[in-house]
Amino acid sequence: MTLNEIAFNIKNIVEGGVHSTDSNISLRQIKAMIHYHRAQLLSKYTDSGRYLSEKLYSYKRDAITDGYIDLPEMIGFPNNRALISVMLEGISGGANLSDATIVPVFTEEDAQFHLQSRFSPVDNQIYGVIDGSQSRINFFFNEGITEYEDANAIITIKYIASKPEDGKMGYPIPDELVATLVETVLSKEFNVMLTVGKDVTNNTLDDNIRGALASNIAQKTTAKPSANARSRRARTR
Repeated sequence: MTLNEIAFNIKNIVEGGVHSTDSNISLRQIKAMIHYHRAQLLSKYTDSGRYLSEKLYSYKRDAITDGYIDLPEMIGFPNNRALISVMLEGISGGANLSDATIVPVFTEEDAQFHLQSRFSPVDNQIYGVIDGSQSRINFFFNEGITEYEDANAIITIKYIASKPEDGKMGYPIPDELVATLVETVLSKEFNVMLTVGKDVTNNTLDDNIRGALASNIAQKTTAKPSANARSRRARTR
């Protein structure tokens, strides 16, 4: 499912299937809620050591023009787990690396330990250091003495975005977490609890959402008997 489809389904359930221009909740607000709760679910998901498929990853490509590149907005996993890999390509000179090489990246604290250990980078090996603000990666080589800068060198960052766009396979979240994500947004943000059965048709979310939506619509559209009708029934008893 796409982000728009997930958000629209949530909006439908909250509003009982009745669309109104006077609605107090917008799709933009719902999407922000979806991003937030996706991050929480993925954090628990990866804490248990589960494998994340390629569909969850985002990519950023940039040139190293000032010795650093800005980090994209990533989920704040512990130990920078949302930063999957950093790849360096198209090196024009000054570094003893192949055309496509994974660059080791450290925090500032880990970089100091690394440089002082016997496994310190050899001359001309490039590595990155995430700055204290977690906003960019600074690149060095020659045992950290020289800042690395090369306009022809392209960095590709593979990461888990905090506010992702839809990928080729829809919104980047494991299929088995889509229903949980919707239910979490509904319960945490709107105090709406769903009572739905297991979706056994392998279409991710649709059966559960259709059932919950139909139930909500039925509850909201079933007319209550008028006072006159109740009075007539009372007189005929």
